Amino acid sequence: MFIKGINLIFFMKKKAISPVVATALLLVVAVMAVIGFQSWFTTFQSGINSDIEDNSNNVNSNKLSIDTLVGDSLYLNNQGKKNTSISSIKINGIDCEVNQNISGAESVDLSTCLKEFPNQKVKIIVQTDKGIVKKTLYNQKNSIQKKESIASFKVSDNAVGQQTLKVVFQTFNVNMDVNLTVQGDGITRTFKADPFYSQEIVDFGVDLAGKTIIMKTGNDSDLYKVEVKESNLTSFTGSDNWIKIKELSLYKNQLTNFKSSAAWIDLQRLTLSFNNLSSFVGRDEWEDLYILYLHSNNLTKFLGSSKWQDLHILAIGNNPLLVCPNANPSPNEWCKSGSDDCKCIIQ
Repeated sequence: MFIKGINLIFFMKKKAISPVVATALLLVVAVMAVIGFQSWFTTFQSGINSDIEDNSNNVNSNKLSIDTLVGDSLYLNNQGKKNTSISSIKINGIDCEVNQNISGAESVDLSTCLKEFPNQKVKIIVQTDKGIVKKTLYNQKNSIQKKESIASFKVSDNAVGQQTLKVVFQTFNVNMDVNLTVQGDGITRTFKADPFYSQEIVDFGVDLAGKTIIMKTGNDSDLYKVEVKESNLTSFTGSDNWIKIKELSLYKNQLTNFKSSAAWIDLQRLTLSFNNLSSFVGRDEWEDLYILYLHSNNLTKFLGSSKWQDLHILAIGNNPLLVCPNANPSPNEWCKSGSDDCKCIIQ
């Protein structure tokens, strides 16, 4: 009992920490915690920003694109922050022995390679320190570029009294004048082409029966779509300079003659329905062809291409041909793409 009493007296004599001191200690601990967290967060955020900046630089440094071929020069564009080192450029598998750094927009001389493939489609593979860039372009040699390639179309002799053409000329991203001139008469009408689809009836003020219309533009390579429909055309000649054209429509004329070009390597949609064509021969170079309308003609001959592997619709009904050409037993085999949506539409 005596010992327990001493202990009790001892503990009763101990004094607790005052509220002021306790509060001060808590404030010191809290301030130190905030300062420590702030220091850690600043270091963490700095690391993240550094990683983002490094990744951004790496992405931007790899923005190399192939623009176009002009003559023997391949034009490249590097939009990254760093130079891109090219270790090789191959044209249709042939190494052009190029070793060059690209900063911004620059050209590369490929004359040693391009001479092997004049006036045809070429597959370009550019190997860089950041990866591989590929593109397919048409190799138009200087002799072809200097030669004027004019589009023209003739109106039927039976279209007596016709003075107008129903046309659409659509560009990619530019405004451009399209001049239509009546051959022999010298009468010219100018169509204001732009990136938007707009149909216009061009009035020449003279009888167009039996006349040939000459078509000229500021830059044929800017044409996206050409359409001349319901205008009693009997013949049509396209231009070799329509190297980027995607759509051509000559719907519901009287065509007996249609002259195309292998230079139309970007062609995706061709409409020649409701005409008087007796034969049609496609081009191997039209590898991007997606839709081909040939129904309601007088076709007894048709020749397609096994390279049209993206073909989605072949409309060839209402012709003397009884079945889809080269398709035995189905158009899927003719397309040779293995695509289930490749169809022959009988109309």
